[in-house]
Amino acid sequence: MKRLVAFSRERTKRKRSLERHLSPKTLRSLARRPEMYNLPAELRMMSFLVCRIRGFADLAEIFAGDPETLARIVRVAMTPVAQAVFERGGTVDRLSPGELTAFFNAPLDDPEHAIHACSAAIAMMDALEKVNRLLEHGKRSDGGSLPPVDLGIGVFTGEAMVGDFGTENMPAYTATGRAARLAGEIERISSVYGTAILAGGSTRVMAEKNFAFLEVDHVTLDAGEPVQLYALLGTPLSRSNPRFMALKAFHDRIFQCYRAREWAKARALIAQARTLSGANPMLYDLYLKRIEQLERHPPGGDWSGVFAQALS
Repeated sequence: MKRLVAFSRERTKRKRSLERHLSPKTLRSLARRPEMYNLPAELRMMSFLVCRIRGFADLAEIFAGDPETLARIVRVAMTPVAQAVFERGGTVDRLSPGELTAFFNAPLDDPEHAIHACSAAIAMMDALEKVNRLLEHGKRSDGGSLPPVDLGIGVFTGEAMVGDFGTENMPAYTATGRAARLAGEIERISSVYGTAILAGGSTRVMAEKNFAFLEVDHVTLDAGEPVQLYALLGTPLSRSNPRFMALKAFHDRIFQCYRAREWAKARALIAQARTLSGANPMLYDLYLKRIEQLERHPPGGDWSGVFAQALS
């Protein structure tokens, strides 16, 4: 009897630990499969999403003497971010001031985890305009106006370990591994490319038919294998838009010439691409700078366009 009571208490404890990480719908699904509350540690293919308020450290400094206003800004900004994850069956892994980490395909199976991660990222950016309208009409404690916020999002798909990595008394359902770290690293460099949502090549492979992607780089992150990076720009409707298709044709050709070391052709294509709808001037400025560097210091014969650092 004592063993049964202890087992029931343990399950209740783990169930409560999940309540703030999962949507009510997902919790109801778990309730129909009580064995899932054992939270076994396992290796899974998952999609990770990291969303941060850009410039949060500066924002915290501005409101150092007004913590309640800072907390209000964070709540307004991050509430729709978490909601976007829950609505797509994702798990909110960690939530800290100005930052949310989520994963998809655990604890419940989700064959379309990459699609749902990308969909959540787009929903977050769609909600940003409403968030900033709310902030525009709000006031800080001293009566001053509230600043708008900007979000950066990184998405990466790969294998990771997920399970209860807490203590005996404090269960903690979380995930860890290179894929999780890369999602955070990708978000940190997203602003370098002038894009709000940056996704890894593995995510793009699984979600390409559903979204508009544009290649932005091929870099080595965290001393691992090179990672292809793509700007996630929109939904299937965006993907089939003639303006996007025209931009993508130029964009892909730029990268072909760049990797072939046809610097003059790449420059000419960049000049033309700048005039197209949806062009990213910051990205093209980055590549003009790289081309100039490569002309001065030609790469070795085995160079394939991969850079050791994203900021190069």
